[in-house]
Amino acid sequence: MVAIRQDIALADSFVCPQGQTVQNAECCALIPVLEDLQTNYFAGEVCSSVARSALRVAFHDAMGWSSNTTTNLGNGADGSILVFDCVEMEYAANERLGVAVSVLQPFLNNHNISAGDFLQFTAAVGLTTCPGAPAIPYFFGRPDPIQPAADGTIPLPSDSVDQILARFSDVGFDPTDVVALLGAHSIASADINDDTTTVPYLDSTPQVFDVEFYKEVLLPGTISNNSIEPTDTTASPFTWEIRLKSDANIAADIRTQSTWQTLINNPSTFGSAFSEVMAQLSILGNDPETLIDCSDMIPAPMPAPPPNTGAIVEPIRCDKSIQNAKKCLIFIFGGGAVG
Repeated sequence: MVAIRQDIALADSFVCPQGQTVQNAECCALIPVLEDLQTNYFAGEVCSSVARSALRVAFHDAMGWSSNTTTNLGNGADGSILVFDCVEMEYAANERLGVAVSVLQPFLNNHNISAGDFLQFTAAVGLTTCPGAPAIPYFFGRPDPIQPAADGTIPLPSDSVDQILARFSDVGFDPTDVVALLGAHSIASADINDDTTTVPYLDSTPQVFDVEFYKEVLLPGTISNNSIEPTDTTASPFTWEIRLKSDANIAADIRTQSTWQTLINNPSTFGSAFSEVMAQLSILGNDPETLIDCSDMIPAPMPAPPPNTGAIVEPIRCDKSIQNAKKCLIFIFGGGAVG
C-alpha cells in the first residue's frame, strides 16, 4: 500500500477501495498512479534525473497558454506535450525533451486519467524526492488536451529580461513570481549535445532544493563553459557549473534583484514562494472551480539536510541513448529560461 499524506487536516474524508483515507473520493483514482510512479518511475531514488525531467516537461506544457483570449496559444496545463508530441517536439525550446516525453508516455498510458492530471501529478510527486523541496498543492480534473500548444511560448536563455517578464506577465506572473520559479534551477542539470561530455549543473548542490543557486549566480564568473550552449550561457565560477544568461540578467535587473537577494537570505520564504507559483502554473488554462483538491495525495517532502552539509556534486558522464533514458535522463534545463 502506498503512503500518502497524513499531515493535512481533512475536513471530510473518504475511504478508498484500496484502504487509504483521502479528502475527496475522486482522489482515489490517483492511488494506483502514485504506486506506479513510486515503484517504477522514481524507484526510491533521491532527486533523480527522471524526477527533475518531469518538473521540466510540466513547466513547458503549462506555459502554452495566454491570458489574451484573442491569442490561441493552447490550453495551458493540459498534457498536450505528451499527446501532441509529434507537433510540440518540433519547437526549438522542446527539441531536447523528446526522451523525457518518451519515458513519461508509457506511464500515462497505464492509467485512466487525463494527460494534464498525470503530468502535473508526476511533477509534484517527483519534487518531494528532492531534499528541502516544498510540497506543491495538487488539483485533479483537467480535461483531455484538444490541441497542441503554439510555438514560441517558452522563454529562452538567450531572451532579454524584457521578453521573459512579458511572457510570464501574459500568463499572470509578476517579476517576483519569476524569480521564485527560477528556483527550479537549484536542482537542474544542463542539456548537452554529446554522449561523452560531462554533465554540468546550475549550482553545486543539484540534489538539494536550496538557495545555493541564487547565491552562486552572483559569484564572479571566471570560467567559460560556452562550448555547451554558446548563445545561452555566460562565464561561471566552477568548471562543472554553467550559468544561463537569463539567470545572470534577471539576478542583476532592477525589477528582480531585490527579490533575488531576499530569497538568498530566507530559505523558508523561498520554499513557500516556489510552491505557490508552481501551484498556479499547474492549473494555467483550467477553471479552478472545476478542479478537485487532492493535495493529500502528494507525499510528504524529504527534509532538507542540515546547513552547509549539501555535498558538492562533481559532473557525471551519461549515455543518452533511448535504451538508457530512464537510468540517466539528463535532458533537464537546456532550452527554456525558467522552469
